[in-house]
Amino acid sequence: MPSRRTIRKPTLWTPEEWRRIEDAAQLRRVPPLRHVREAALAAQLPPAADRRGAHALMGHFHRVLNNLNQLLRLAEADGAHGAAAALGRTIRLTELVAEAAAARRGSAHALIIRVREAGIFLNELAHRAHAAEEFPPDEDLRHALASIESAAADVLR
Repeated sequence: MPSRRTIRKPTLWTPEEWRRIEDAAQLRRVPPLRHVREAALAAQLPPAADRRGAHALMGHFHRVLNNLNQLLRLAEADGAHGAAAALGRTIRLTELVAEAAAARRGSAHALIIRVREAGIFLNELAHRAHAAEEFPPDEDLRHALASIESAAADVLR
């Protein structure tokens, strides 16, 4: 014995959407709601993307950006114009890469490790700079920025 349709799910449509549904249903010579039901049941939707990797990667980039911005404020306060310019470039690159990470599909595990490792050194550098209330040595800053930029480049590949 065939089952009966007993579940109602009211939906709201714009006038344009409903007109398109009515037109499509008329071409098939079926009632509009039947057309909607059959189209929905026949639809071949792509599998849901696993976005956890992309979200975790974005989270690491946001932490990196937080540390970069803290170091930028210190550089500006200390009058370290060259360091401030380098930090500004790395910040802009990291912001672009964070946006790209949001759209990334597939496994991000290796990238998360790269960004996290680069971020750990940057975080330690920022903590030392705050504790000493002075800007870190140029060599340490160059190493930290190169590490971040290298990890960012891996994301863009």
